[in-house]
Amino acid sequence: MKSLSTVLLVVTAALLAACGTSAVIKNANNNTYSVSSQYGALNGSWTRATQEATDKAAAYCASVGQKYYFMNEQRSGVVGWSPQESNITFTCGADIVAIVKDLQNNCKAEMQDAELDIIRTKVELFRLAPNSPPAFDIATNTTYPNAKENIAIAKWAKIREACISKVDDAITSSHQPSTAMQKSFTDKQAEFRRQITAQVSALIVALYQGKLTYGEFAVKRYEMASSIDSAAADYRTAMLMQDRDAQMKAQQLAMQQQQNNIMAWGNYMQTVNARQPVMQQPTTARLQTNCVTNKFGNTATTNCN
Repeated sequence: MKSLSTVLLVVTAALLAACGTSAVIKNANNNTYSVSSQYGALNGSWTRATQEATDKAAAYCASVGQKYYFMNEQRSGVVGWSPQESNITFTCGADIVAIVKDLQNNCKAEMQDAELDIIRTKVELFRLAPNSPPAFDIATNTTYPNAKENIAIAKWAKIREACISKVDDAITSSHQPSTAMQKSFTDKQAEFRRQITAQVSALIVALYQGKLTYGEFAVKRYEMASSIDSAAADYRTAMLMQDRDAQMKAQQLAMQQQQNNIMAWGNYMQTVNARQPVMQQPTTARLQTNCVTNKFGNTATTNCN
């Protein structure tokens, strides 16, 4: 008869080495799925379990021609006593990254309109990277728009608004949140996007009104967008944290950063709106004022410089 210690060793070894991944299961009452994987400490523990569950979820979505979207992960088990299990909840949807990229390429094409050439070297018509500062020549441009340039600015603003609307509609319609947590995350990301859109639009209006130079417009656009993008990134990172207390603290910090941005923005725009408009005058030909007349007999010749 085996001793108790021998039995315990056998059981412990089995638990440390336990492994396996379940089939994908569709959850009731919503459009979400679950898949789990478990590994003992000797075979990779939660790290391997999470990776294999994620891989299986992504493969499932790919098999139906859709994109994998992570929702949450639940971990269970005790190292040394029971298998370490990762249960991934996910959903499948349209590849929003590819859709948005196509829409952005269309927007770039629209902004190649020849009527925008007059401002093309003064304004970044299409800007993807909020953390990339404007070019030196643009950031140091101290001129204001003239009447002809304002026509181009107005056209650019309309193209930009239409492009943003199409992207927002695509994001909203292609991936509907299935849980309260996912809806909260989606709504918050939409809020960050709306904040950037509204503030850049306000800067364009101020530029059009002659209250901003091209250089100040470019620099403030960069500073504002990068600050909001930073807060949005911090919020996304917080949502992926496993520790609930740490997640709440990180979320609060991200939201406080957003509120600080909003307050600073309000103060800045208050000063801009109080400015008197400046309209740059189009360059005109220099008047000829220095003239010399030479007379040869009955013929006189006048030359002006």
